[in-house]
Amino acid sequence: MNNESIFLIVWAIVIVLILGLMYRRGKRALSVFPDMGSVRILYRDQSASGYSTSSLQNKLGGANRTLDLLLIEDELWLTSKLLLASIAEKYDMLHRIALENITQVQLDGKKLIVDFKTENDSKKQVVVITKDVDRFITALKNRHNCIVLHKNYNK
Repeated sequence: MNNESIFLIVWAIVIVLILGLMYRRGKRALSVFPDMGSVRILYRDQSASGYSTSSLQNKLGGANRTLDLLLIEDELWLTSKLLLASIAEKYDMLHRIALENITQVQLDGKKLIVDFKTENDSKKQVVVITKDVDRFITALKNRHNCIVLHKNYNK
């Protein structure tokens, strides 16, 4: 075997190991979400973007068109593709939020700023950009009477 063949084999093994690790971590990260076939989806955007405001690192390391934003009967889900789920979890972008725990939704241009309480009563905020903001807000208002504020920058 020549050096090029050995190099390619080593790289193939490294790639398979990395993908396997991402798959395993992604499965574990997504285990909090039930099967999507078992819920009624009211709104879904499989290419949403966003970030968590919990730290500067999370603001800078958000998701760009890789979030799966789902509104179901009584919850708002922020999920990700399987191989990216562990990264989304690291940057605080995997959430299963009961609608009753949403305290406020603000509209800032195309950004939705969602404030919510976690199960242990800590407050969190995520910023989400979705394709059809109006449809999302309408679906959310129909399920949960949360506050939607529109920021005005003309002042």
